[in-house]
Amino acid sequence: MKKSISVMLAVLMLCCSLSVGVFAAEDSITVSFSAFDGEVLMKKQNLTVTAETAESFGFEDDDVDHNGEAIEGATALDVLVAAHKACYGDAFTAETASKYLVVSSGQIKLAFGKNANASGFAVNNEAPHDDNYNELWGCYTGYSVTETRIENGDSMSYFFYQDTRFYSDLYAWFTQDGETVSSLKNVVKTPVTLTLEGFCYGWYSCSKDEDKGIAPLAGVDVYLVDANGNFTLLGQTDENGQITVTAPEKKGTYSLCAYGETTDSYGMETPVIASWCDWTVQTQAQANWEKIVNFFRSIIEALRNLFHIG
Repeated sequence: MKKSISVMLAVLMLCCSLSVGVFAAEDSITVSFSAFDGEVLMKKQNLTVTAETAESFGFEDDDVDHNGEAIEGATALDVLVAAHKACYGDAFTAETASKYLVVSSGQIKLAFGKNANASGFAVNNEAPHDDNYNELWGCYTGYSVTETRIENGDSMSYFFYQDTRFYSDLYAWFTQDGETVSSLKNVVKTPVTLTLEGFCYGWYSCSKDEDKGIAPLAGVDVYLVDANGNFTLLGQTDENGQITVTAPEKKGTYSLCAYGETTDSYGMETPVIASWCDWTVQTQAQANWEKIVNFFRSIIEALRNLFHIG
């Protein structure tokens, strides 16, 4: 009986499959990355990295973090090196890397060929840090780029501060119905309402969430970015940090990108670091077919559980 069910499940899975996955090498991971310096340096894109990416260009990761715990696998430095390779191509080699990127004692001194003393990075919309909360300082201890662990599917954002006097730049992300969203999937011409939220990264990135002062960001430009990297201004967030955008008429893969300035509680114009949201736009027929496929997948999962088939 189990054998018959197994065969049936295999057939159903084959019929419901929309794509064939190709597994990368065991130590190879995929990470999304973007870079910003008042304008977009690198739009959000996927990079493939390994634990040896940085070393292959003459850089060194840490073996242990500041708490003495071993670091295994890829780090944020591996991602940053891969980003420079993607940006500069054949011009970025082990021999020329120091013209574009310099890291000393975990501190980024030069990035994208520019002084990087006033720069920062986030992983999955947070400053990488340990779990040891310092009551005196009111924050956690952050990880440097050479000790920040990176896992498959993570997202990393690198940026140069625009306010190098007070470091008031706001780190932002999109939310929908109160939940953070990094990707959307909608039918063509469908309206979508999003909220842009953020906080002062330079001052509160390693604070507890409730102490960060996260708030909606008004007056920030929101762009539609197509697969060719063309930016089209869709509008600005309103006083509640919201914007309603309409999915393009043509199906495809797009992104939403928000950056610019907002007015803080003191009436000062404050820079907003670019935030991204992937946007897959489908035809109605594609959306209907996806519903059918997901329905059969749910049946498969139910049969697996019923007959304890792994």
